[in-house]
Order: sequence, then C-alpha cells, then structure tokens
Amino acid sequence: MTGIVVRKYGGSVLDGDAAFRRAARSIARSVRDGRSVVAVVSAVRGVTDALVDRALAMTDAPEPAARDLLLATGELQSVALLALALAADGVPAVARNPWQLGLHTDGVCGDSRLRRVNPLPIRVALADARVVVVPGFVGRADDDTLTTLGRGGSDLTAMAIADALDAEACEFWKNVPGLFSADPDVIPGAMHRERVSVEEALELARFGCRLLQDRAIERAASVRCPVVIRSLGDERATVFVRKIANPCDPSSVVAITHLREPASVSLVGSRVGDDPAFAEKARRLLEATGVPATIASRSGCRLTLSVPAHRVEAALRRLHDHFVHHAASQPNRDRSRELASPLDREPSRKD
Repeated sequence: MTGIVVRKYGGSVLDGDAAFRRAARSIARSVRDGRSVVAVVSAVRGVTDALVDRALAMTDAPEPAARDLLLATGELQSVALLALALAADGVPAVARNPWQLGLHTDGVCGDSRLRRVNPLPIRVALADARVVVVPGFVGRADDDTLTTLGRGGSDLTAMAIADALDAEACEFWKNVPGLFSADPDVIPGAMHRERVSVEEALELARFGCRLLQDRAIERAASVRCPVVIRSLGDERATVFVRKIANPCDPSSVVAITHLREPASVSLVGSRVGDDPAFAEKARRLLEATGVPATIASRSGCRLTLSVPAHRVEAALRRLHDHFVHHAASQPNRDRSRELASPLDREPSRKD
C-alpha cells in the first residue's frame, strides 16, 4: 500500500465556492486518516465552453496552441481555488501547474495523447505536503507547448497519475454516485450499479454515457489499483472490475444507454452481443411497442439498435422495463455474485 489516493473532481461537482469547501473537507478527512491525496480538478462547469466562445469571438479559426493555452486557464482557476479552500480548512496543499506535472503529450493541440508520465515531480511535491492539487485536461509537449487532452481529458489525467504513482485507489467524484442501468434523468427508476466491468463501462462510454472519458476507461484496464466513481454526500459508489467472472445468460443487461444523433439505443451486458436471438428479441419488443428498430451493430457485450430520433426515449423506457426491471424481479439474478473482484485491491474507505 502506498497510502496515496488520486481523486478527480469534475466541473459538475466544483460548481461554486461552497462546493470547493465541501471537496476540501472531504480531502481533509482522508488526510486525517493517514492518506496522501493527489487532487485532479476540472474547470467549473460551463467555464470551458465560455472560453471556447471567447476564442471564437476573436477569430473564426483560433490558432490551436493559443486556444489550448486559453482553455487551460479554467483548470488553473480550479487548482488555485481548491488549494485555497484546503488551506482555510487547515490542510496545507501544494498547487501545481501543467509544466510541473510530468505529463508528456504527443504535441497535438486540442486532442493530445499521453506519451509518458513521470511521477517524480508529484512524489517530490508529496514530500512537502500531504495534498497536491493538479490540473486535469492538460499536459506539455516535448517543446513545452501546453496541449489539452480532449473532452473529458481530466479523467485520463487522473487515471494516468494513479497508474504512475501506483496509488491505493483512483476515485472519480462526480455529481452522481456512479453508473446506473440508464440515465436517471430519463428513467427515474434506473438502478444503481455497484460493480461494472471495464469492458462494459467502455461500451457505455462510447455509445452515450459520458460519465467518464472512453480513453480513461481504456487505461483502467491496465491500472493496478481500484477505480471508483462516487459522489459527495452519497454513500453509494460504482467500482470497476476487470471482467465478468461467470457470464450468465445473454439477457443479463447491466445498462442501456442512448444517443440522439444518430438516434440509437444500446444494451450492454456480459454477453448481449453474442446471441443473434437476443438481438432479434429486443428488436421485436420495440416493434411491438410501435417503435421501428433495426440492428445497427453488435459486440461481445453490446447490442445497438437504430430507432427514429423522436422515439429514443420510448425505446429506452421499453427496453429498460423489460430487460432491467423485469429481469431484476426474477429469482436467482443477483448480479453481484457474477462479478469478478475489483481491480487488485479494495477501494479506500468512504469519507
């Protein structure tokens, strides 16, 4: 055990001064429990979009390096504010900028790939303070140009740092306590999922669920520490597991996600894409409800159906009622027994 926890706080969580103070108190509890914390922060919700608009107000074609430099200021504000909130709570913290992180990119502005991560700068900072606050979303090229990691890039920052530090856990603090069987804003009765395989989470991210960046989830497959999604003020959490240990029948659906352009619904679960009969059953279920549907694509754990744009929510509700709510009411369908253990180590205790 290293005693280091990497915590990523998203912009939807850090939505005002009170939210920064709540995050600081949560980090302070971990410090009192004996842990060191690397806090990776995003820009406050709406700030990045506002900065994009400012760039476009100057020119229709912003120069990429200047645009990335402007966008990074959103994350830097969050770094400074969280460090100030921690100090006010009696927890000295070291605030770092993108050139002090050791995150090296391929130099492509706007959508960089990480080439390597040098953990030494953060380890040195942790020797001076129990908390280091760093910006997500940004890294530097070999020529020291600052570049951004694409939408959701702060998730990738946190995953890469946790991997490089061999952290005790990598925690993503969001405005929801993890993954659900569908978007709770669309399906009020959506079921919270305590454990989801990395493969399932990746398919969900690629086909509509934007809770974590897909490239960050790809990296989760190789990290050695538990990866957890949780929320301030909620005891529930979702833990990523490496795989389904004993895949059950093809009708085991962990979640259903959707896209509006092009319009589609995707069922994700241990083997839902392997069985043509299951795909036809889902299609006919929608047809019987008056929703035209065609089988668009399948993978091992995903089935995607194309539907009319104005019937997406109707399709989502019907499939969720049948394959999630109805299935959950059947005996011997306790999915928690089917899942493999979390990634190597148990997640750190909840605050």
